[in-house]
Amino acid sequence: MKHNQDINGFDQYTIAFAMLAAIFLGTAAPAAAQDIALKKYKIDSDHISVSGISSGGALAVQLHVAYSSIFKRGVGIVAAPPYFCGEGDVMTALSNCVQPSDDKKLNTAAFVEKAKAWSGQSIDDVGNLADSKVYIFSGAKDTSIKGGVVAENRAFYGNFTAEKNIVYKNDIPAAHAMVVDKGKTPCDAFEEPYINNCNFDLPGAMLKWIHGDLKPRVPSIPANLIKFNQDEFRGKTRDSDAFDSTAWAYVPSACKSGEECKLHIALHGCQQGQGFVGDKYVRNAGYNEWAEANNIIVLYPQVGPSGQLGTPTQNPLGCWDWWGYSGTEYALRNGAQVSAIKKMIDRLTDAK
Repeated sequence: MKHNQDINGFDQYTIAFAMLAAIFLGTAAPAAAQDIALKKYKIDSDHISVSGISSGGALAVQLHVAYSSIFKRGVGIVAAPPYFCGEGDVMTALSNCVQPSDDKKLNTAAFVEKAKAWSGQSIDDVGNLADSKVYIFSGAKDTSIKGGVVAENRAFYGNFTAEKNIVYKNDIPAAHAMVVDKGKTPCDAFEEPYINNCNFDLPGAMLKWIHGDLKPRVPSIPANLIKFNQDEFRGKTRDSDAFDSTAWAYVPSACKSGEECKLHIALHGCQQGQGFVGDKYVRNAGYNEWAEANNIIVLYPQVGPSGQLGTPTQNPLGCWDWWGYSGTEYALRNGAQVSAIKKMIDRLTDAK
């Protein structure tokens, strides 16, 4: 990825993130460090899944594809582009995968061929995706990520799993936000913490589609939301992998007591990590109530601003890596963020 300077003295990365800043707004407030170690629990390996919004949705897809043998249950994708859409370049990512011109169509067939070429080598065998459940959501009033971009996830996954396993929902008048059925933020608003009341329980819909019949949600228990040391799972510096020093996990009472539990990874979007919104996302995104009722541990990894301005590593908005700021392997098993989250799963499941 070349680092070019334009005629006005602004490099392409500064321009790119000025564009992103116009899409994702927020103010940063650093989180306090914690030293609690993530523990192991009794996890049903057939019920591990992942979901995410925006850049978190893109990483959810990368995790699902790269480690399909682990996330075979399925994935929830909220307002995010398909696998490898950014092709390792921030300008390509912004021009093709955020708000492309009306006459621009993604070359999803090329992303499919990449996944097939990497299958069984740098990513798990794509055959593992055959029975995965895929839930795709695009808000009808989302002006940040075009609906046509999000819809390409349908085309991508259609090459690996049956159409009956894919849900595509785009009829809720939501802005670029996690959609829930509570709270004061209007459905079409675009404001922190980007959790909007649309009278629709999107986390519940995703979890039920992926994991099957679930018991009705119950109130979450605040003490079951724990903050743990995330530093021990990282393999690179914060400037390159963007991980915050701490992260969160919701551990239902039954899971604490030793009962077998499911596991779900929930990934925030840009400017939605704890450095920007504190614990609002991990407490209010709508997952914990379903988790408590259905013995689902929810892992909330955290990233924040990172990298050096004016270089390919810059990530001032605290986005997950879906264009390559953490390295060329970002969409593969060895990717800095993908592999670190795999280590967290290994700890939770006591994998050897």
